[in-house]
Amino acid sequence: LALSFLASHNIKFFRGSNAGVFIWIDFREYFSIETSEGSVEQKREMEKRFVKRCEETGLFVGYGSNFFSEEVGWFRITFTVQRDVLIEGLERLVGVLKEAGLKKGFEGL
Repeated sequence: LALSFLASHNIKFFRGSNAGVFIWIDFREYFSIETSEGSVEQKREMEKRFVKRCEETGLFVGYGSNFFSEEVGWFRITFTVQRDVLIEGLERLVGVLKEAGLKKGFEGL
């Protein structure tokens, strides 16, 4: 359910696993910055704004860095909830992305 929802909304995710209770979602393209100077700090700040906005909608997404991701822009979502709760959470995620205009840099947040 979660993977097909993400795919149908063109949300990239890691497809290499076959078991577990979470999904790695890939928003790296939205955290790209043209300059290299200070870019990691800027990307981390954008991640914070994104996570804060998700939390404001009642949605928790885990920073990839909390789970040893080596790149900014990876997040972890857990899908061990009831079907209706999962669908609501995924719809809220899409809502946050739409609110941000799906623009690189999450300029809308």
